[in-house]
Amino acid sequence: NQPATGTQRGRVVVASELGYCWGVRRALDIIQDAAGRSGPVAPIGDVIHNPQVVERLRARGVEGAATVADAVSRGFARVAITAHGMGPHLAEQAASAGVELVDTTCPLVTKVQRLAQKLVRQGYYLVVYGDTDAFAGKIRIELSDPFEVGLGFKVEYFNIGSAWNSI
Repeated sequence: NQPATGTQRGRVVVASELGYCWGVRRALDIIQDAAGRSGPVAPIGDVIHNPQVVERLRARGVEGAATVADAVSRGFARVAITAHGMGPHLAEQAASAGVELVDTTCPLVTKVQRLAQKLVRQGYYLVVYGDTDAFAGKIRIELSDPFEVGLGFKVEYFNIGSAWNSI
């Protein structure tokens, strides 16, 4: 192929499905295996932001729920943490509801969460930047609550979503 010139037009090809990182691939493998072995499971939030994959998962008994209580009310006996990770509150809610918890948290997310906990224990002030409307941003806020209570520190969260998107 020759590069487009002023007189030539390039061609845009849109893929029917987009790819995803290895952490999401790992989460998909875990959740599909869990559903295949033991039946339906409800991830709390989206496992992946891809409608084709979500539809295939639904056919295998994997259907997202907003909360543990939502999953339980719809008859699920198992819930899952997505690759994005969750705060410790989700494990507590699952245990209180008597449902099994499947953890598909990306190891890189877990590493960052542990590093944040370590830094806070060392006396550092944690500042989280991101879009508070994004799912990952909400998780970080939820993750901060146990730190604030358990370790006595203040978490500052700056919403840069709209400013960041306009750059």
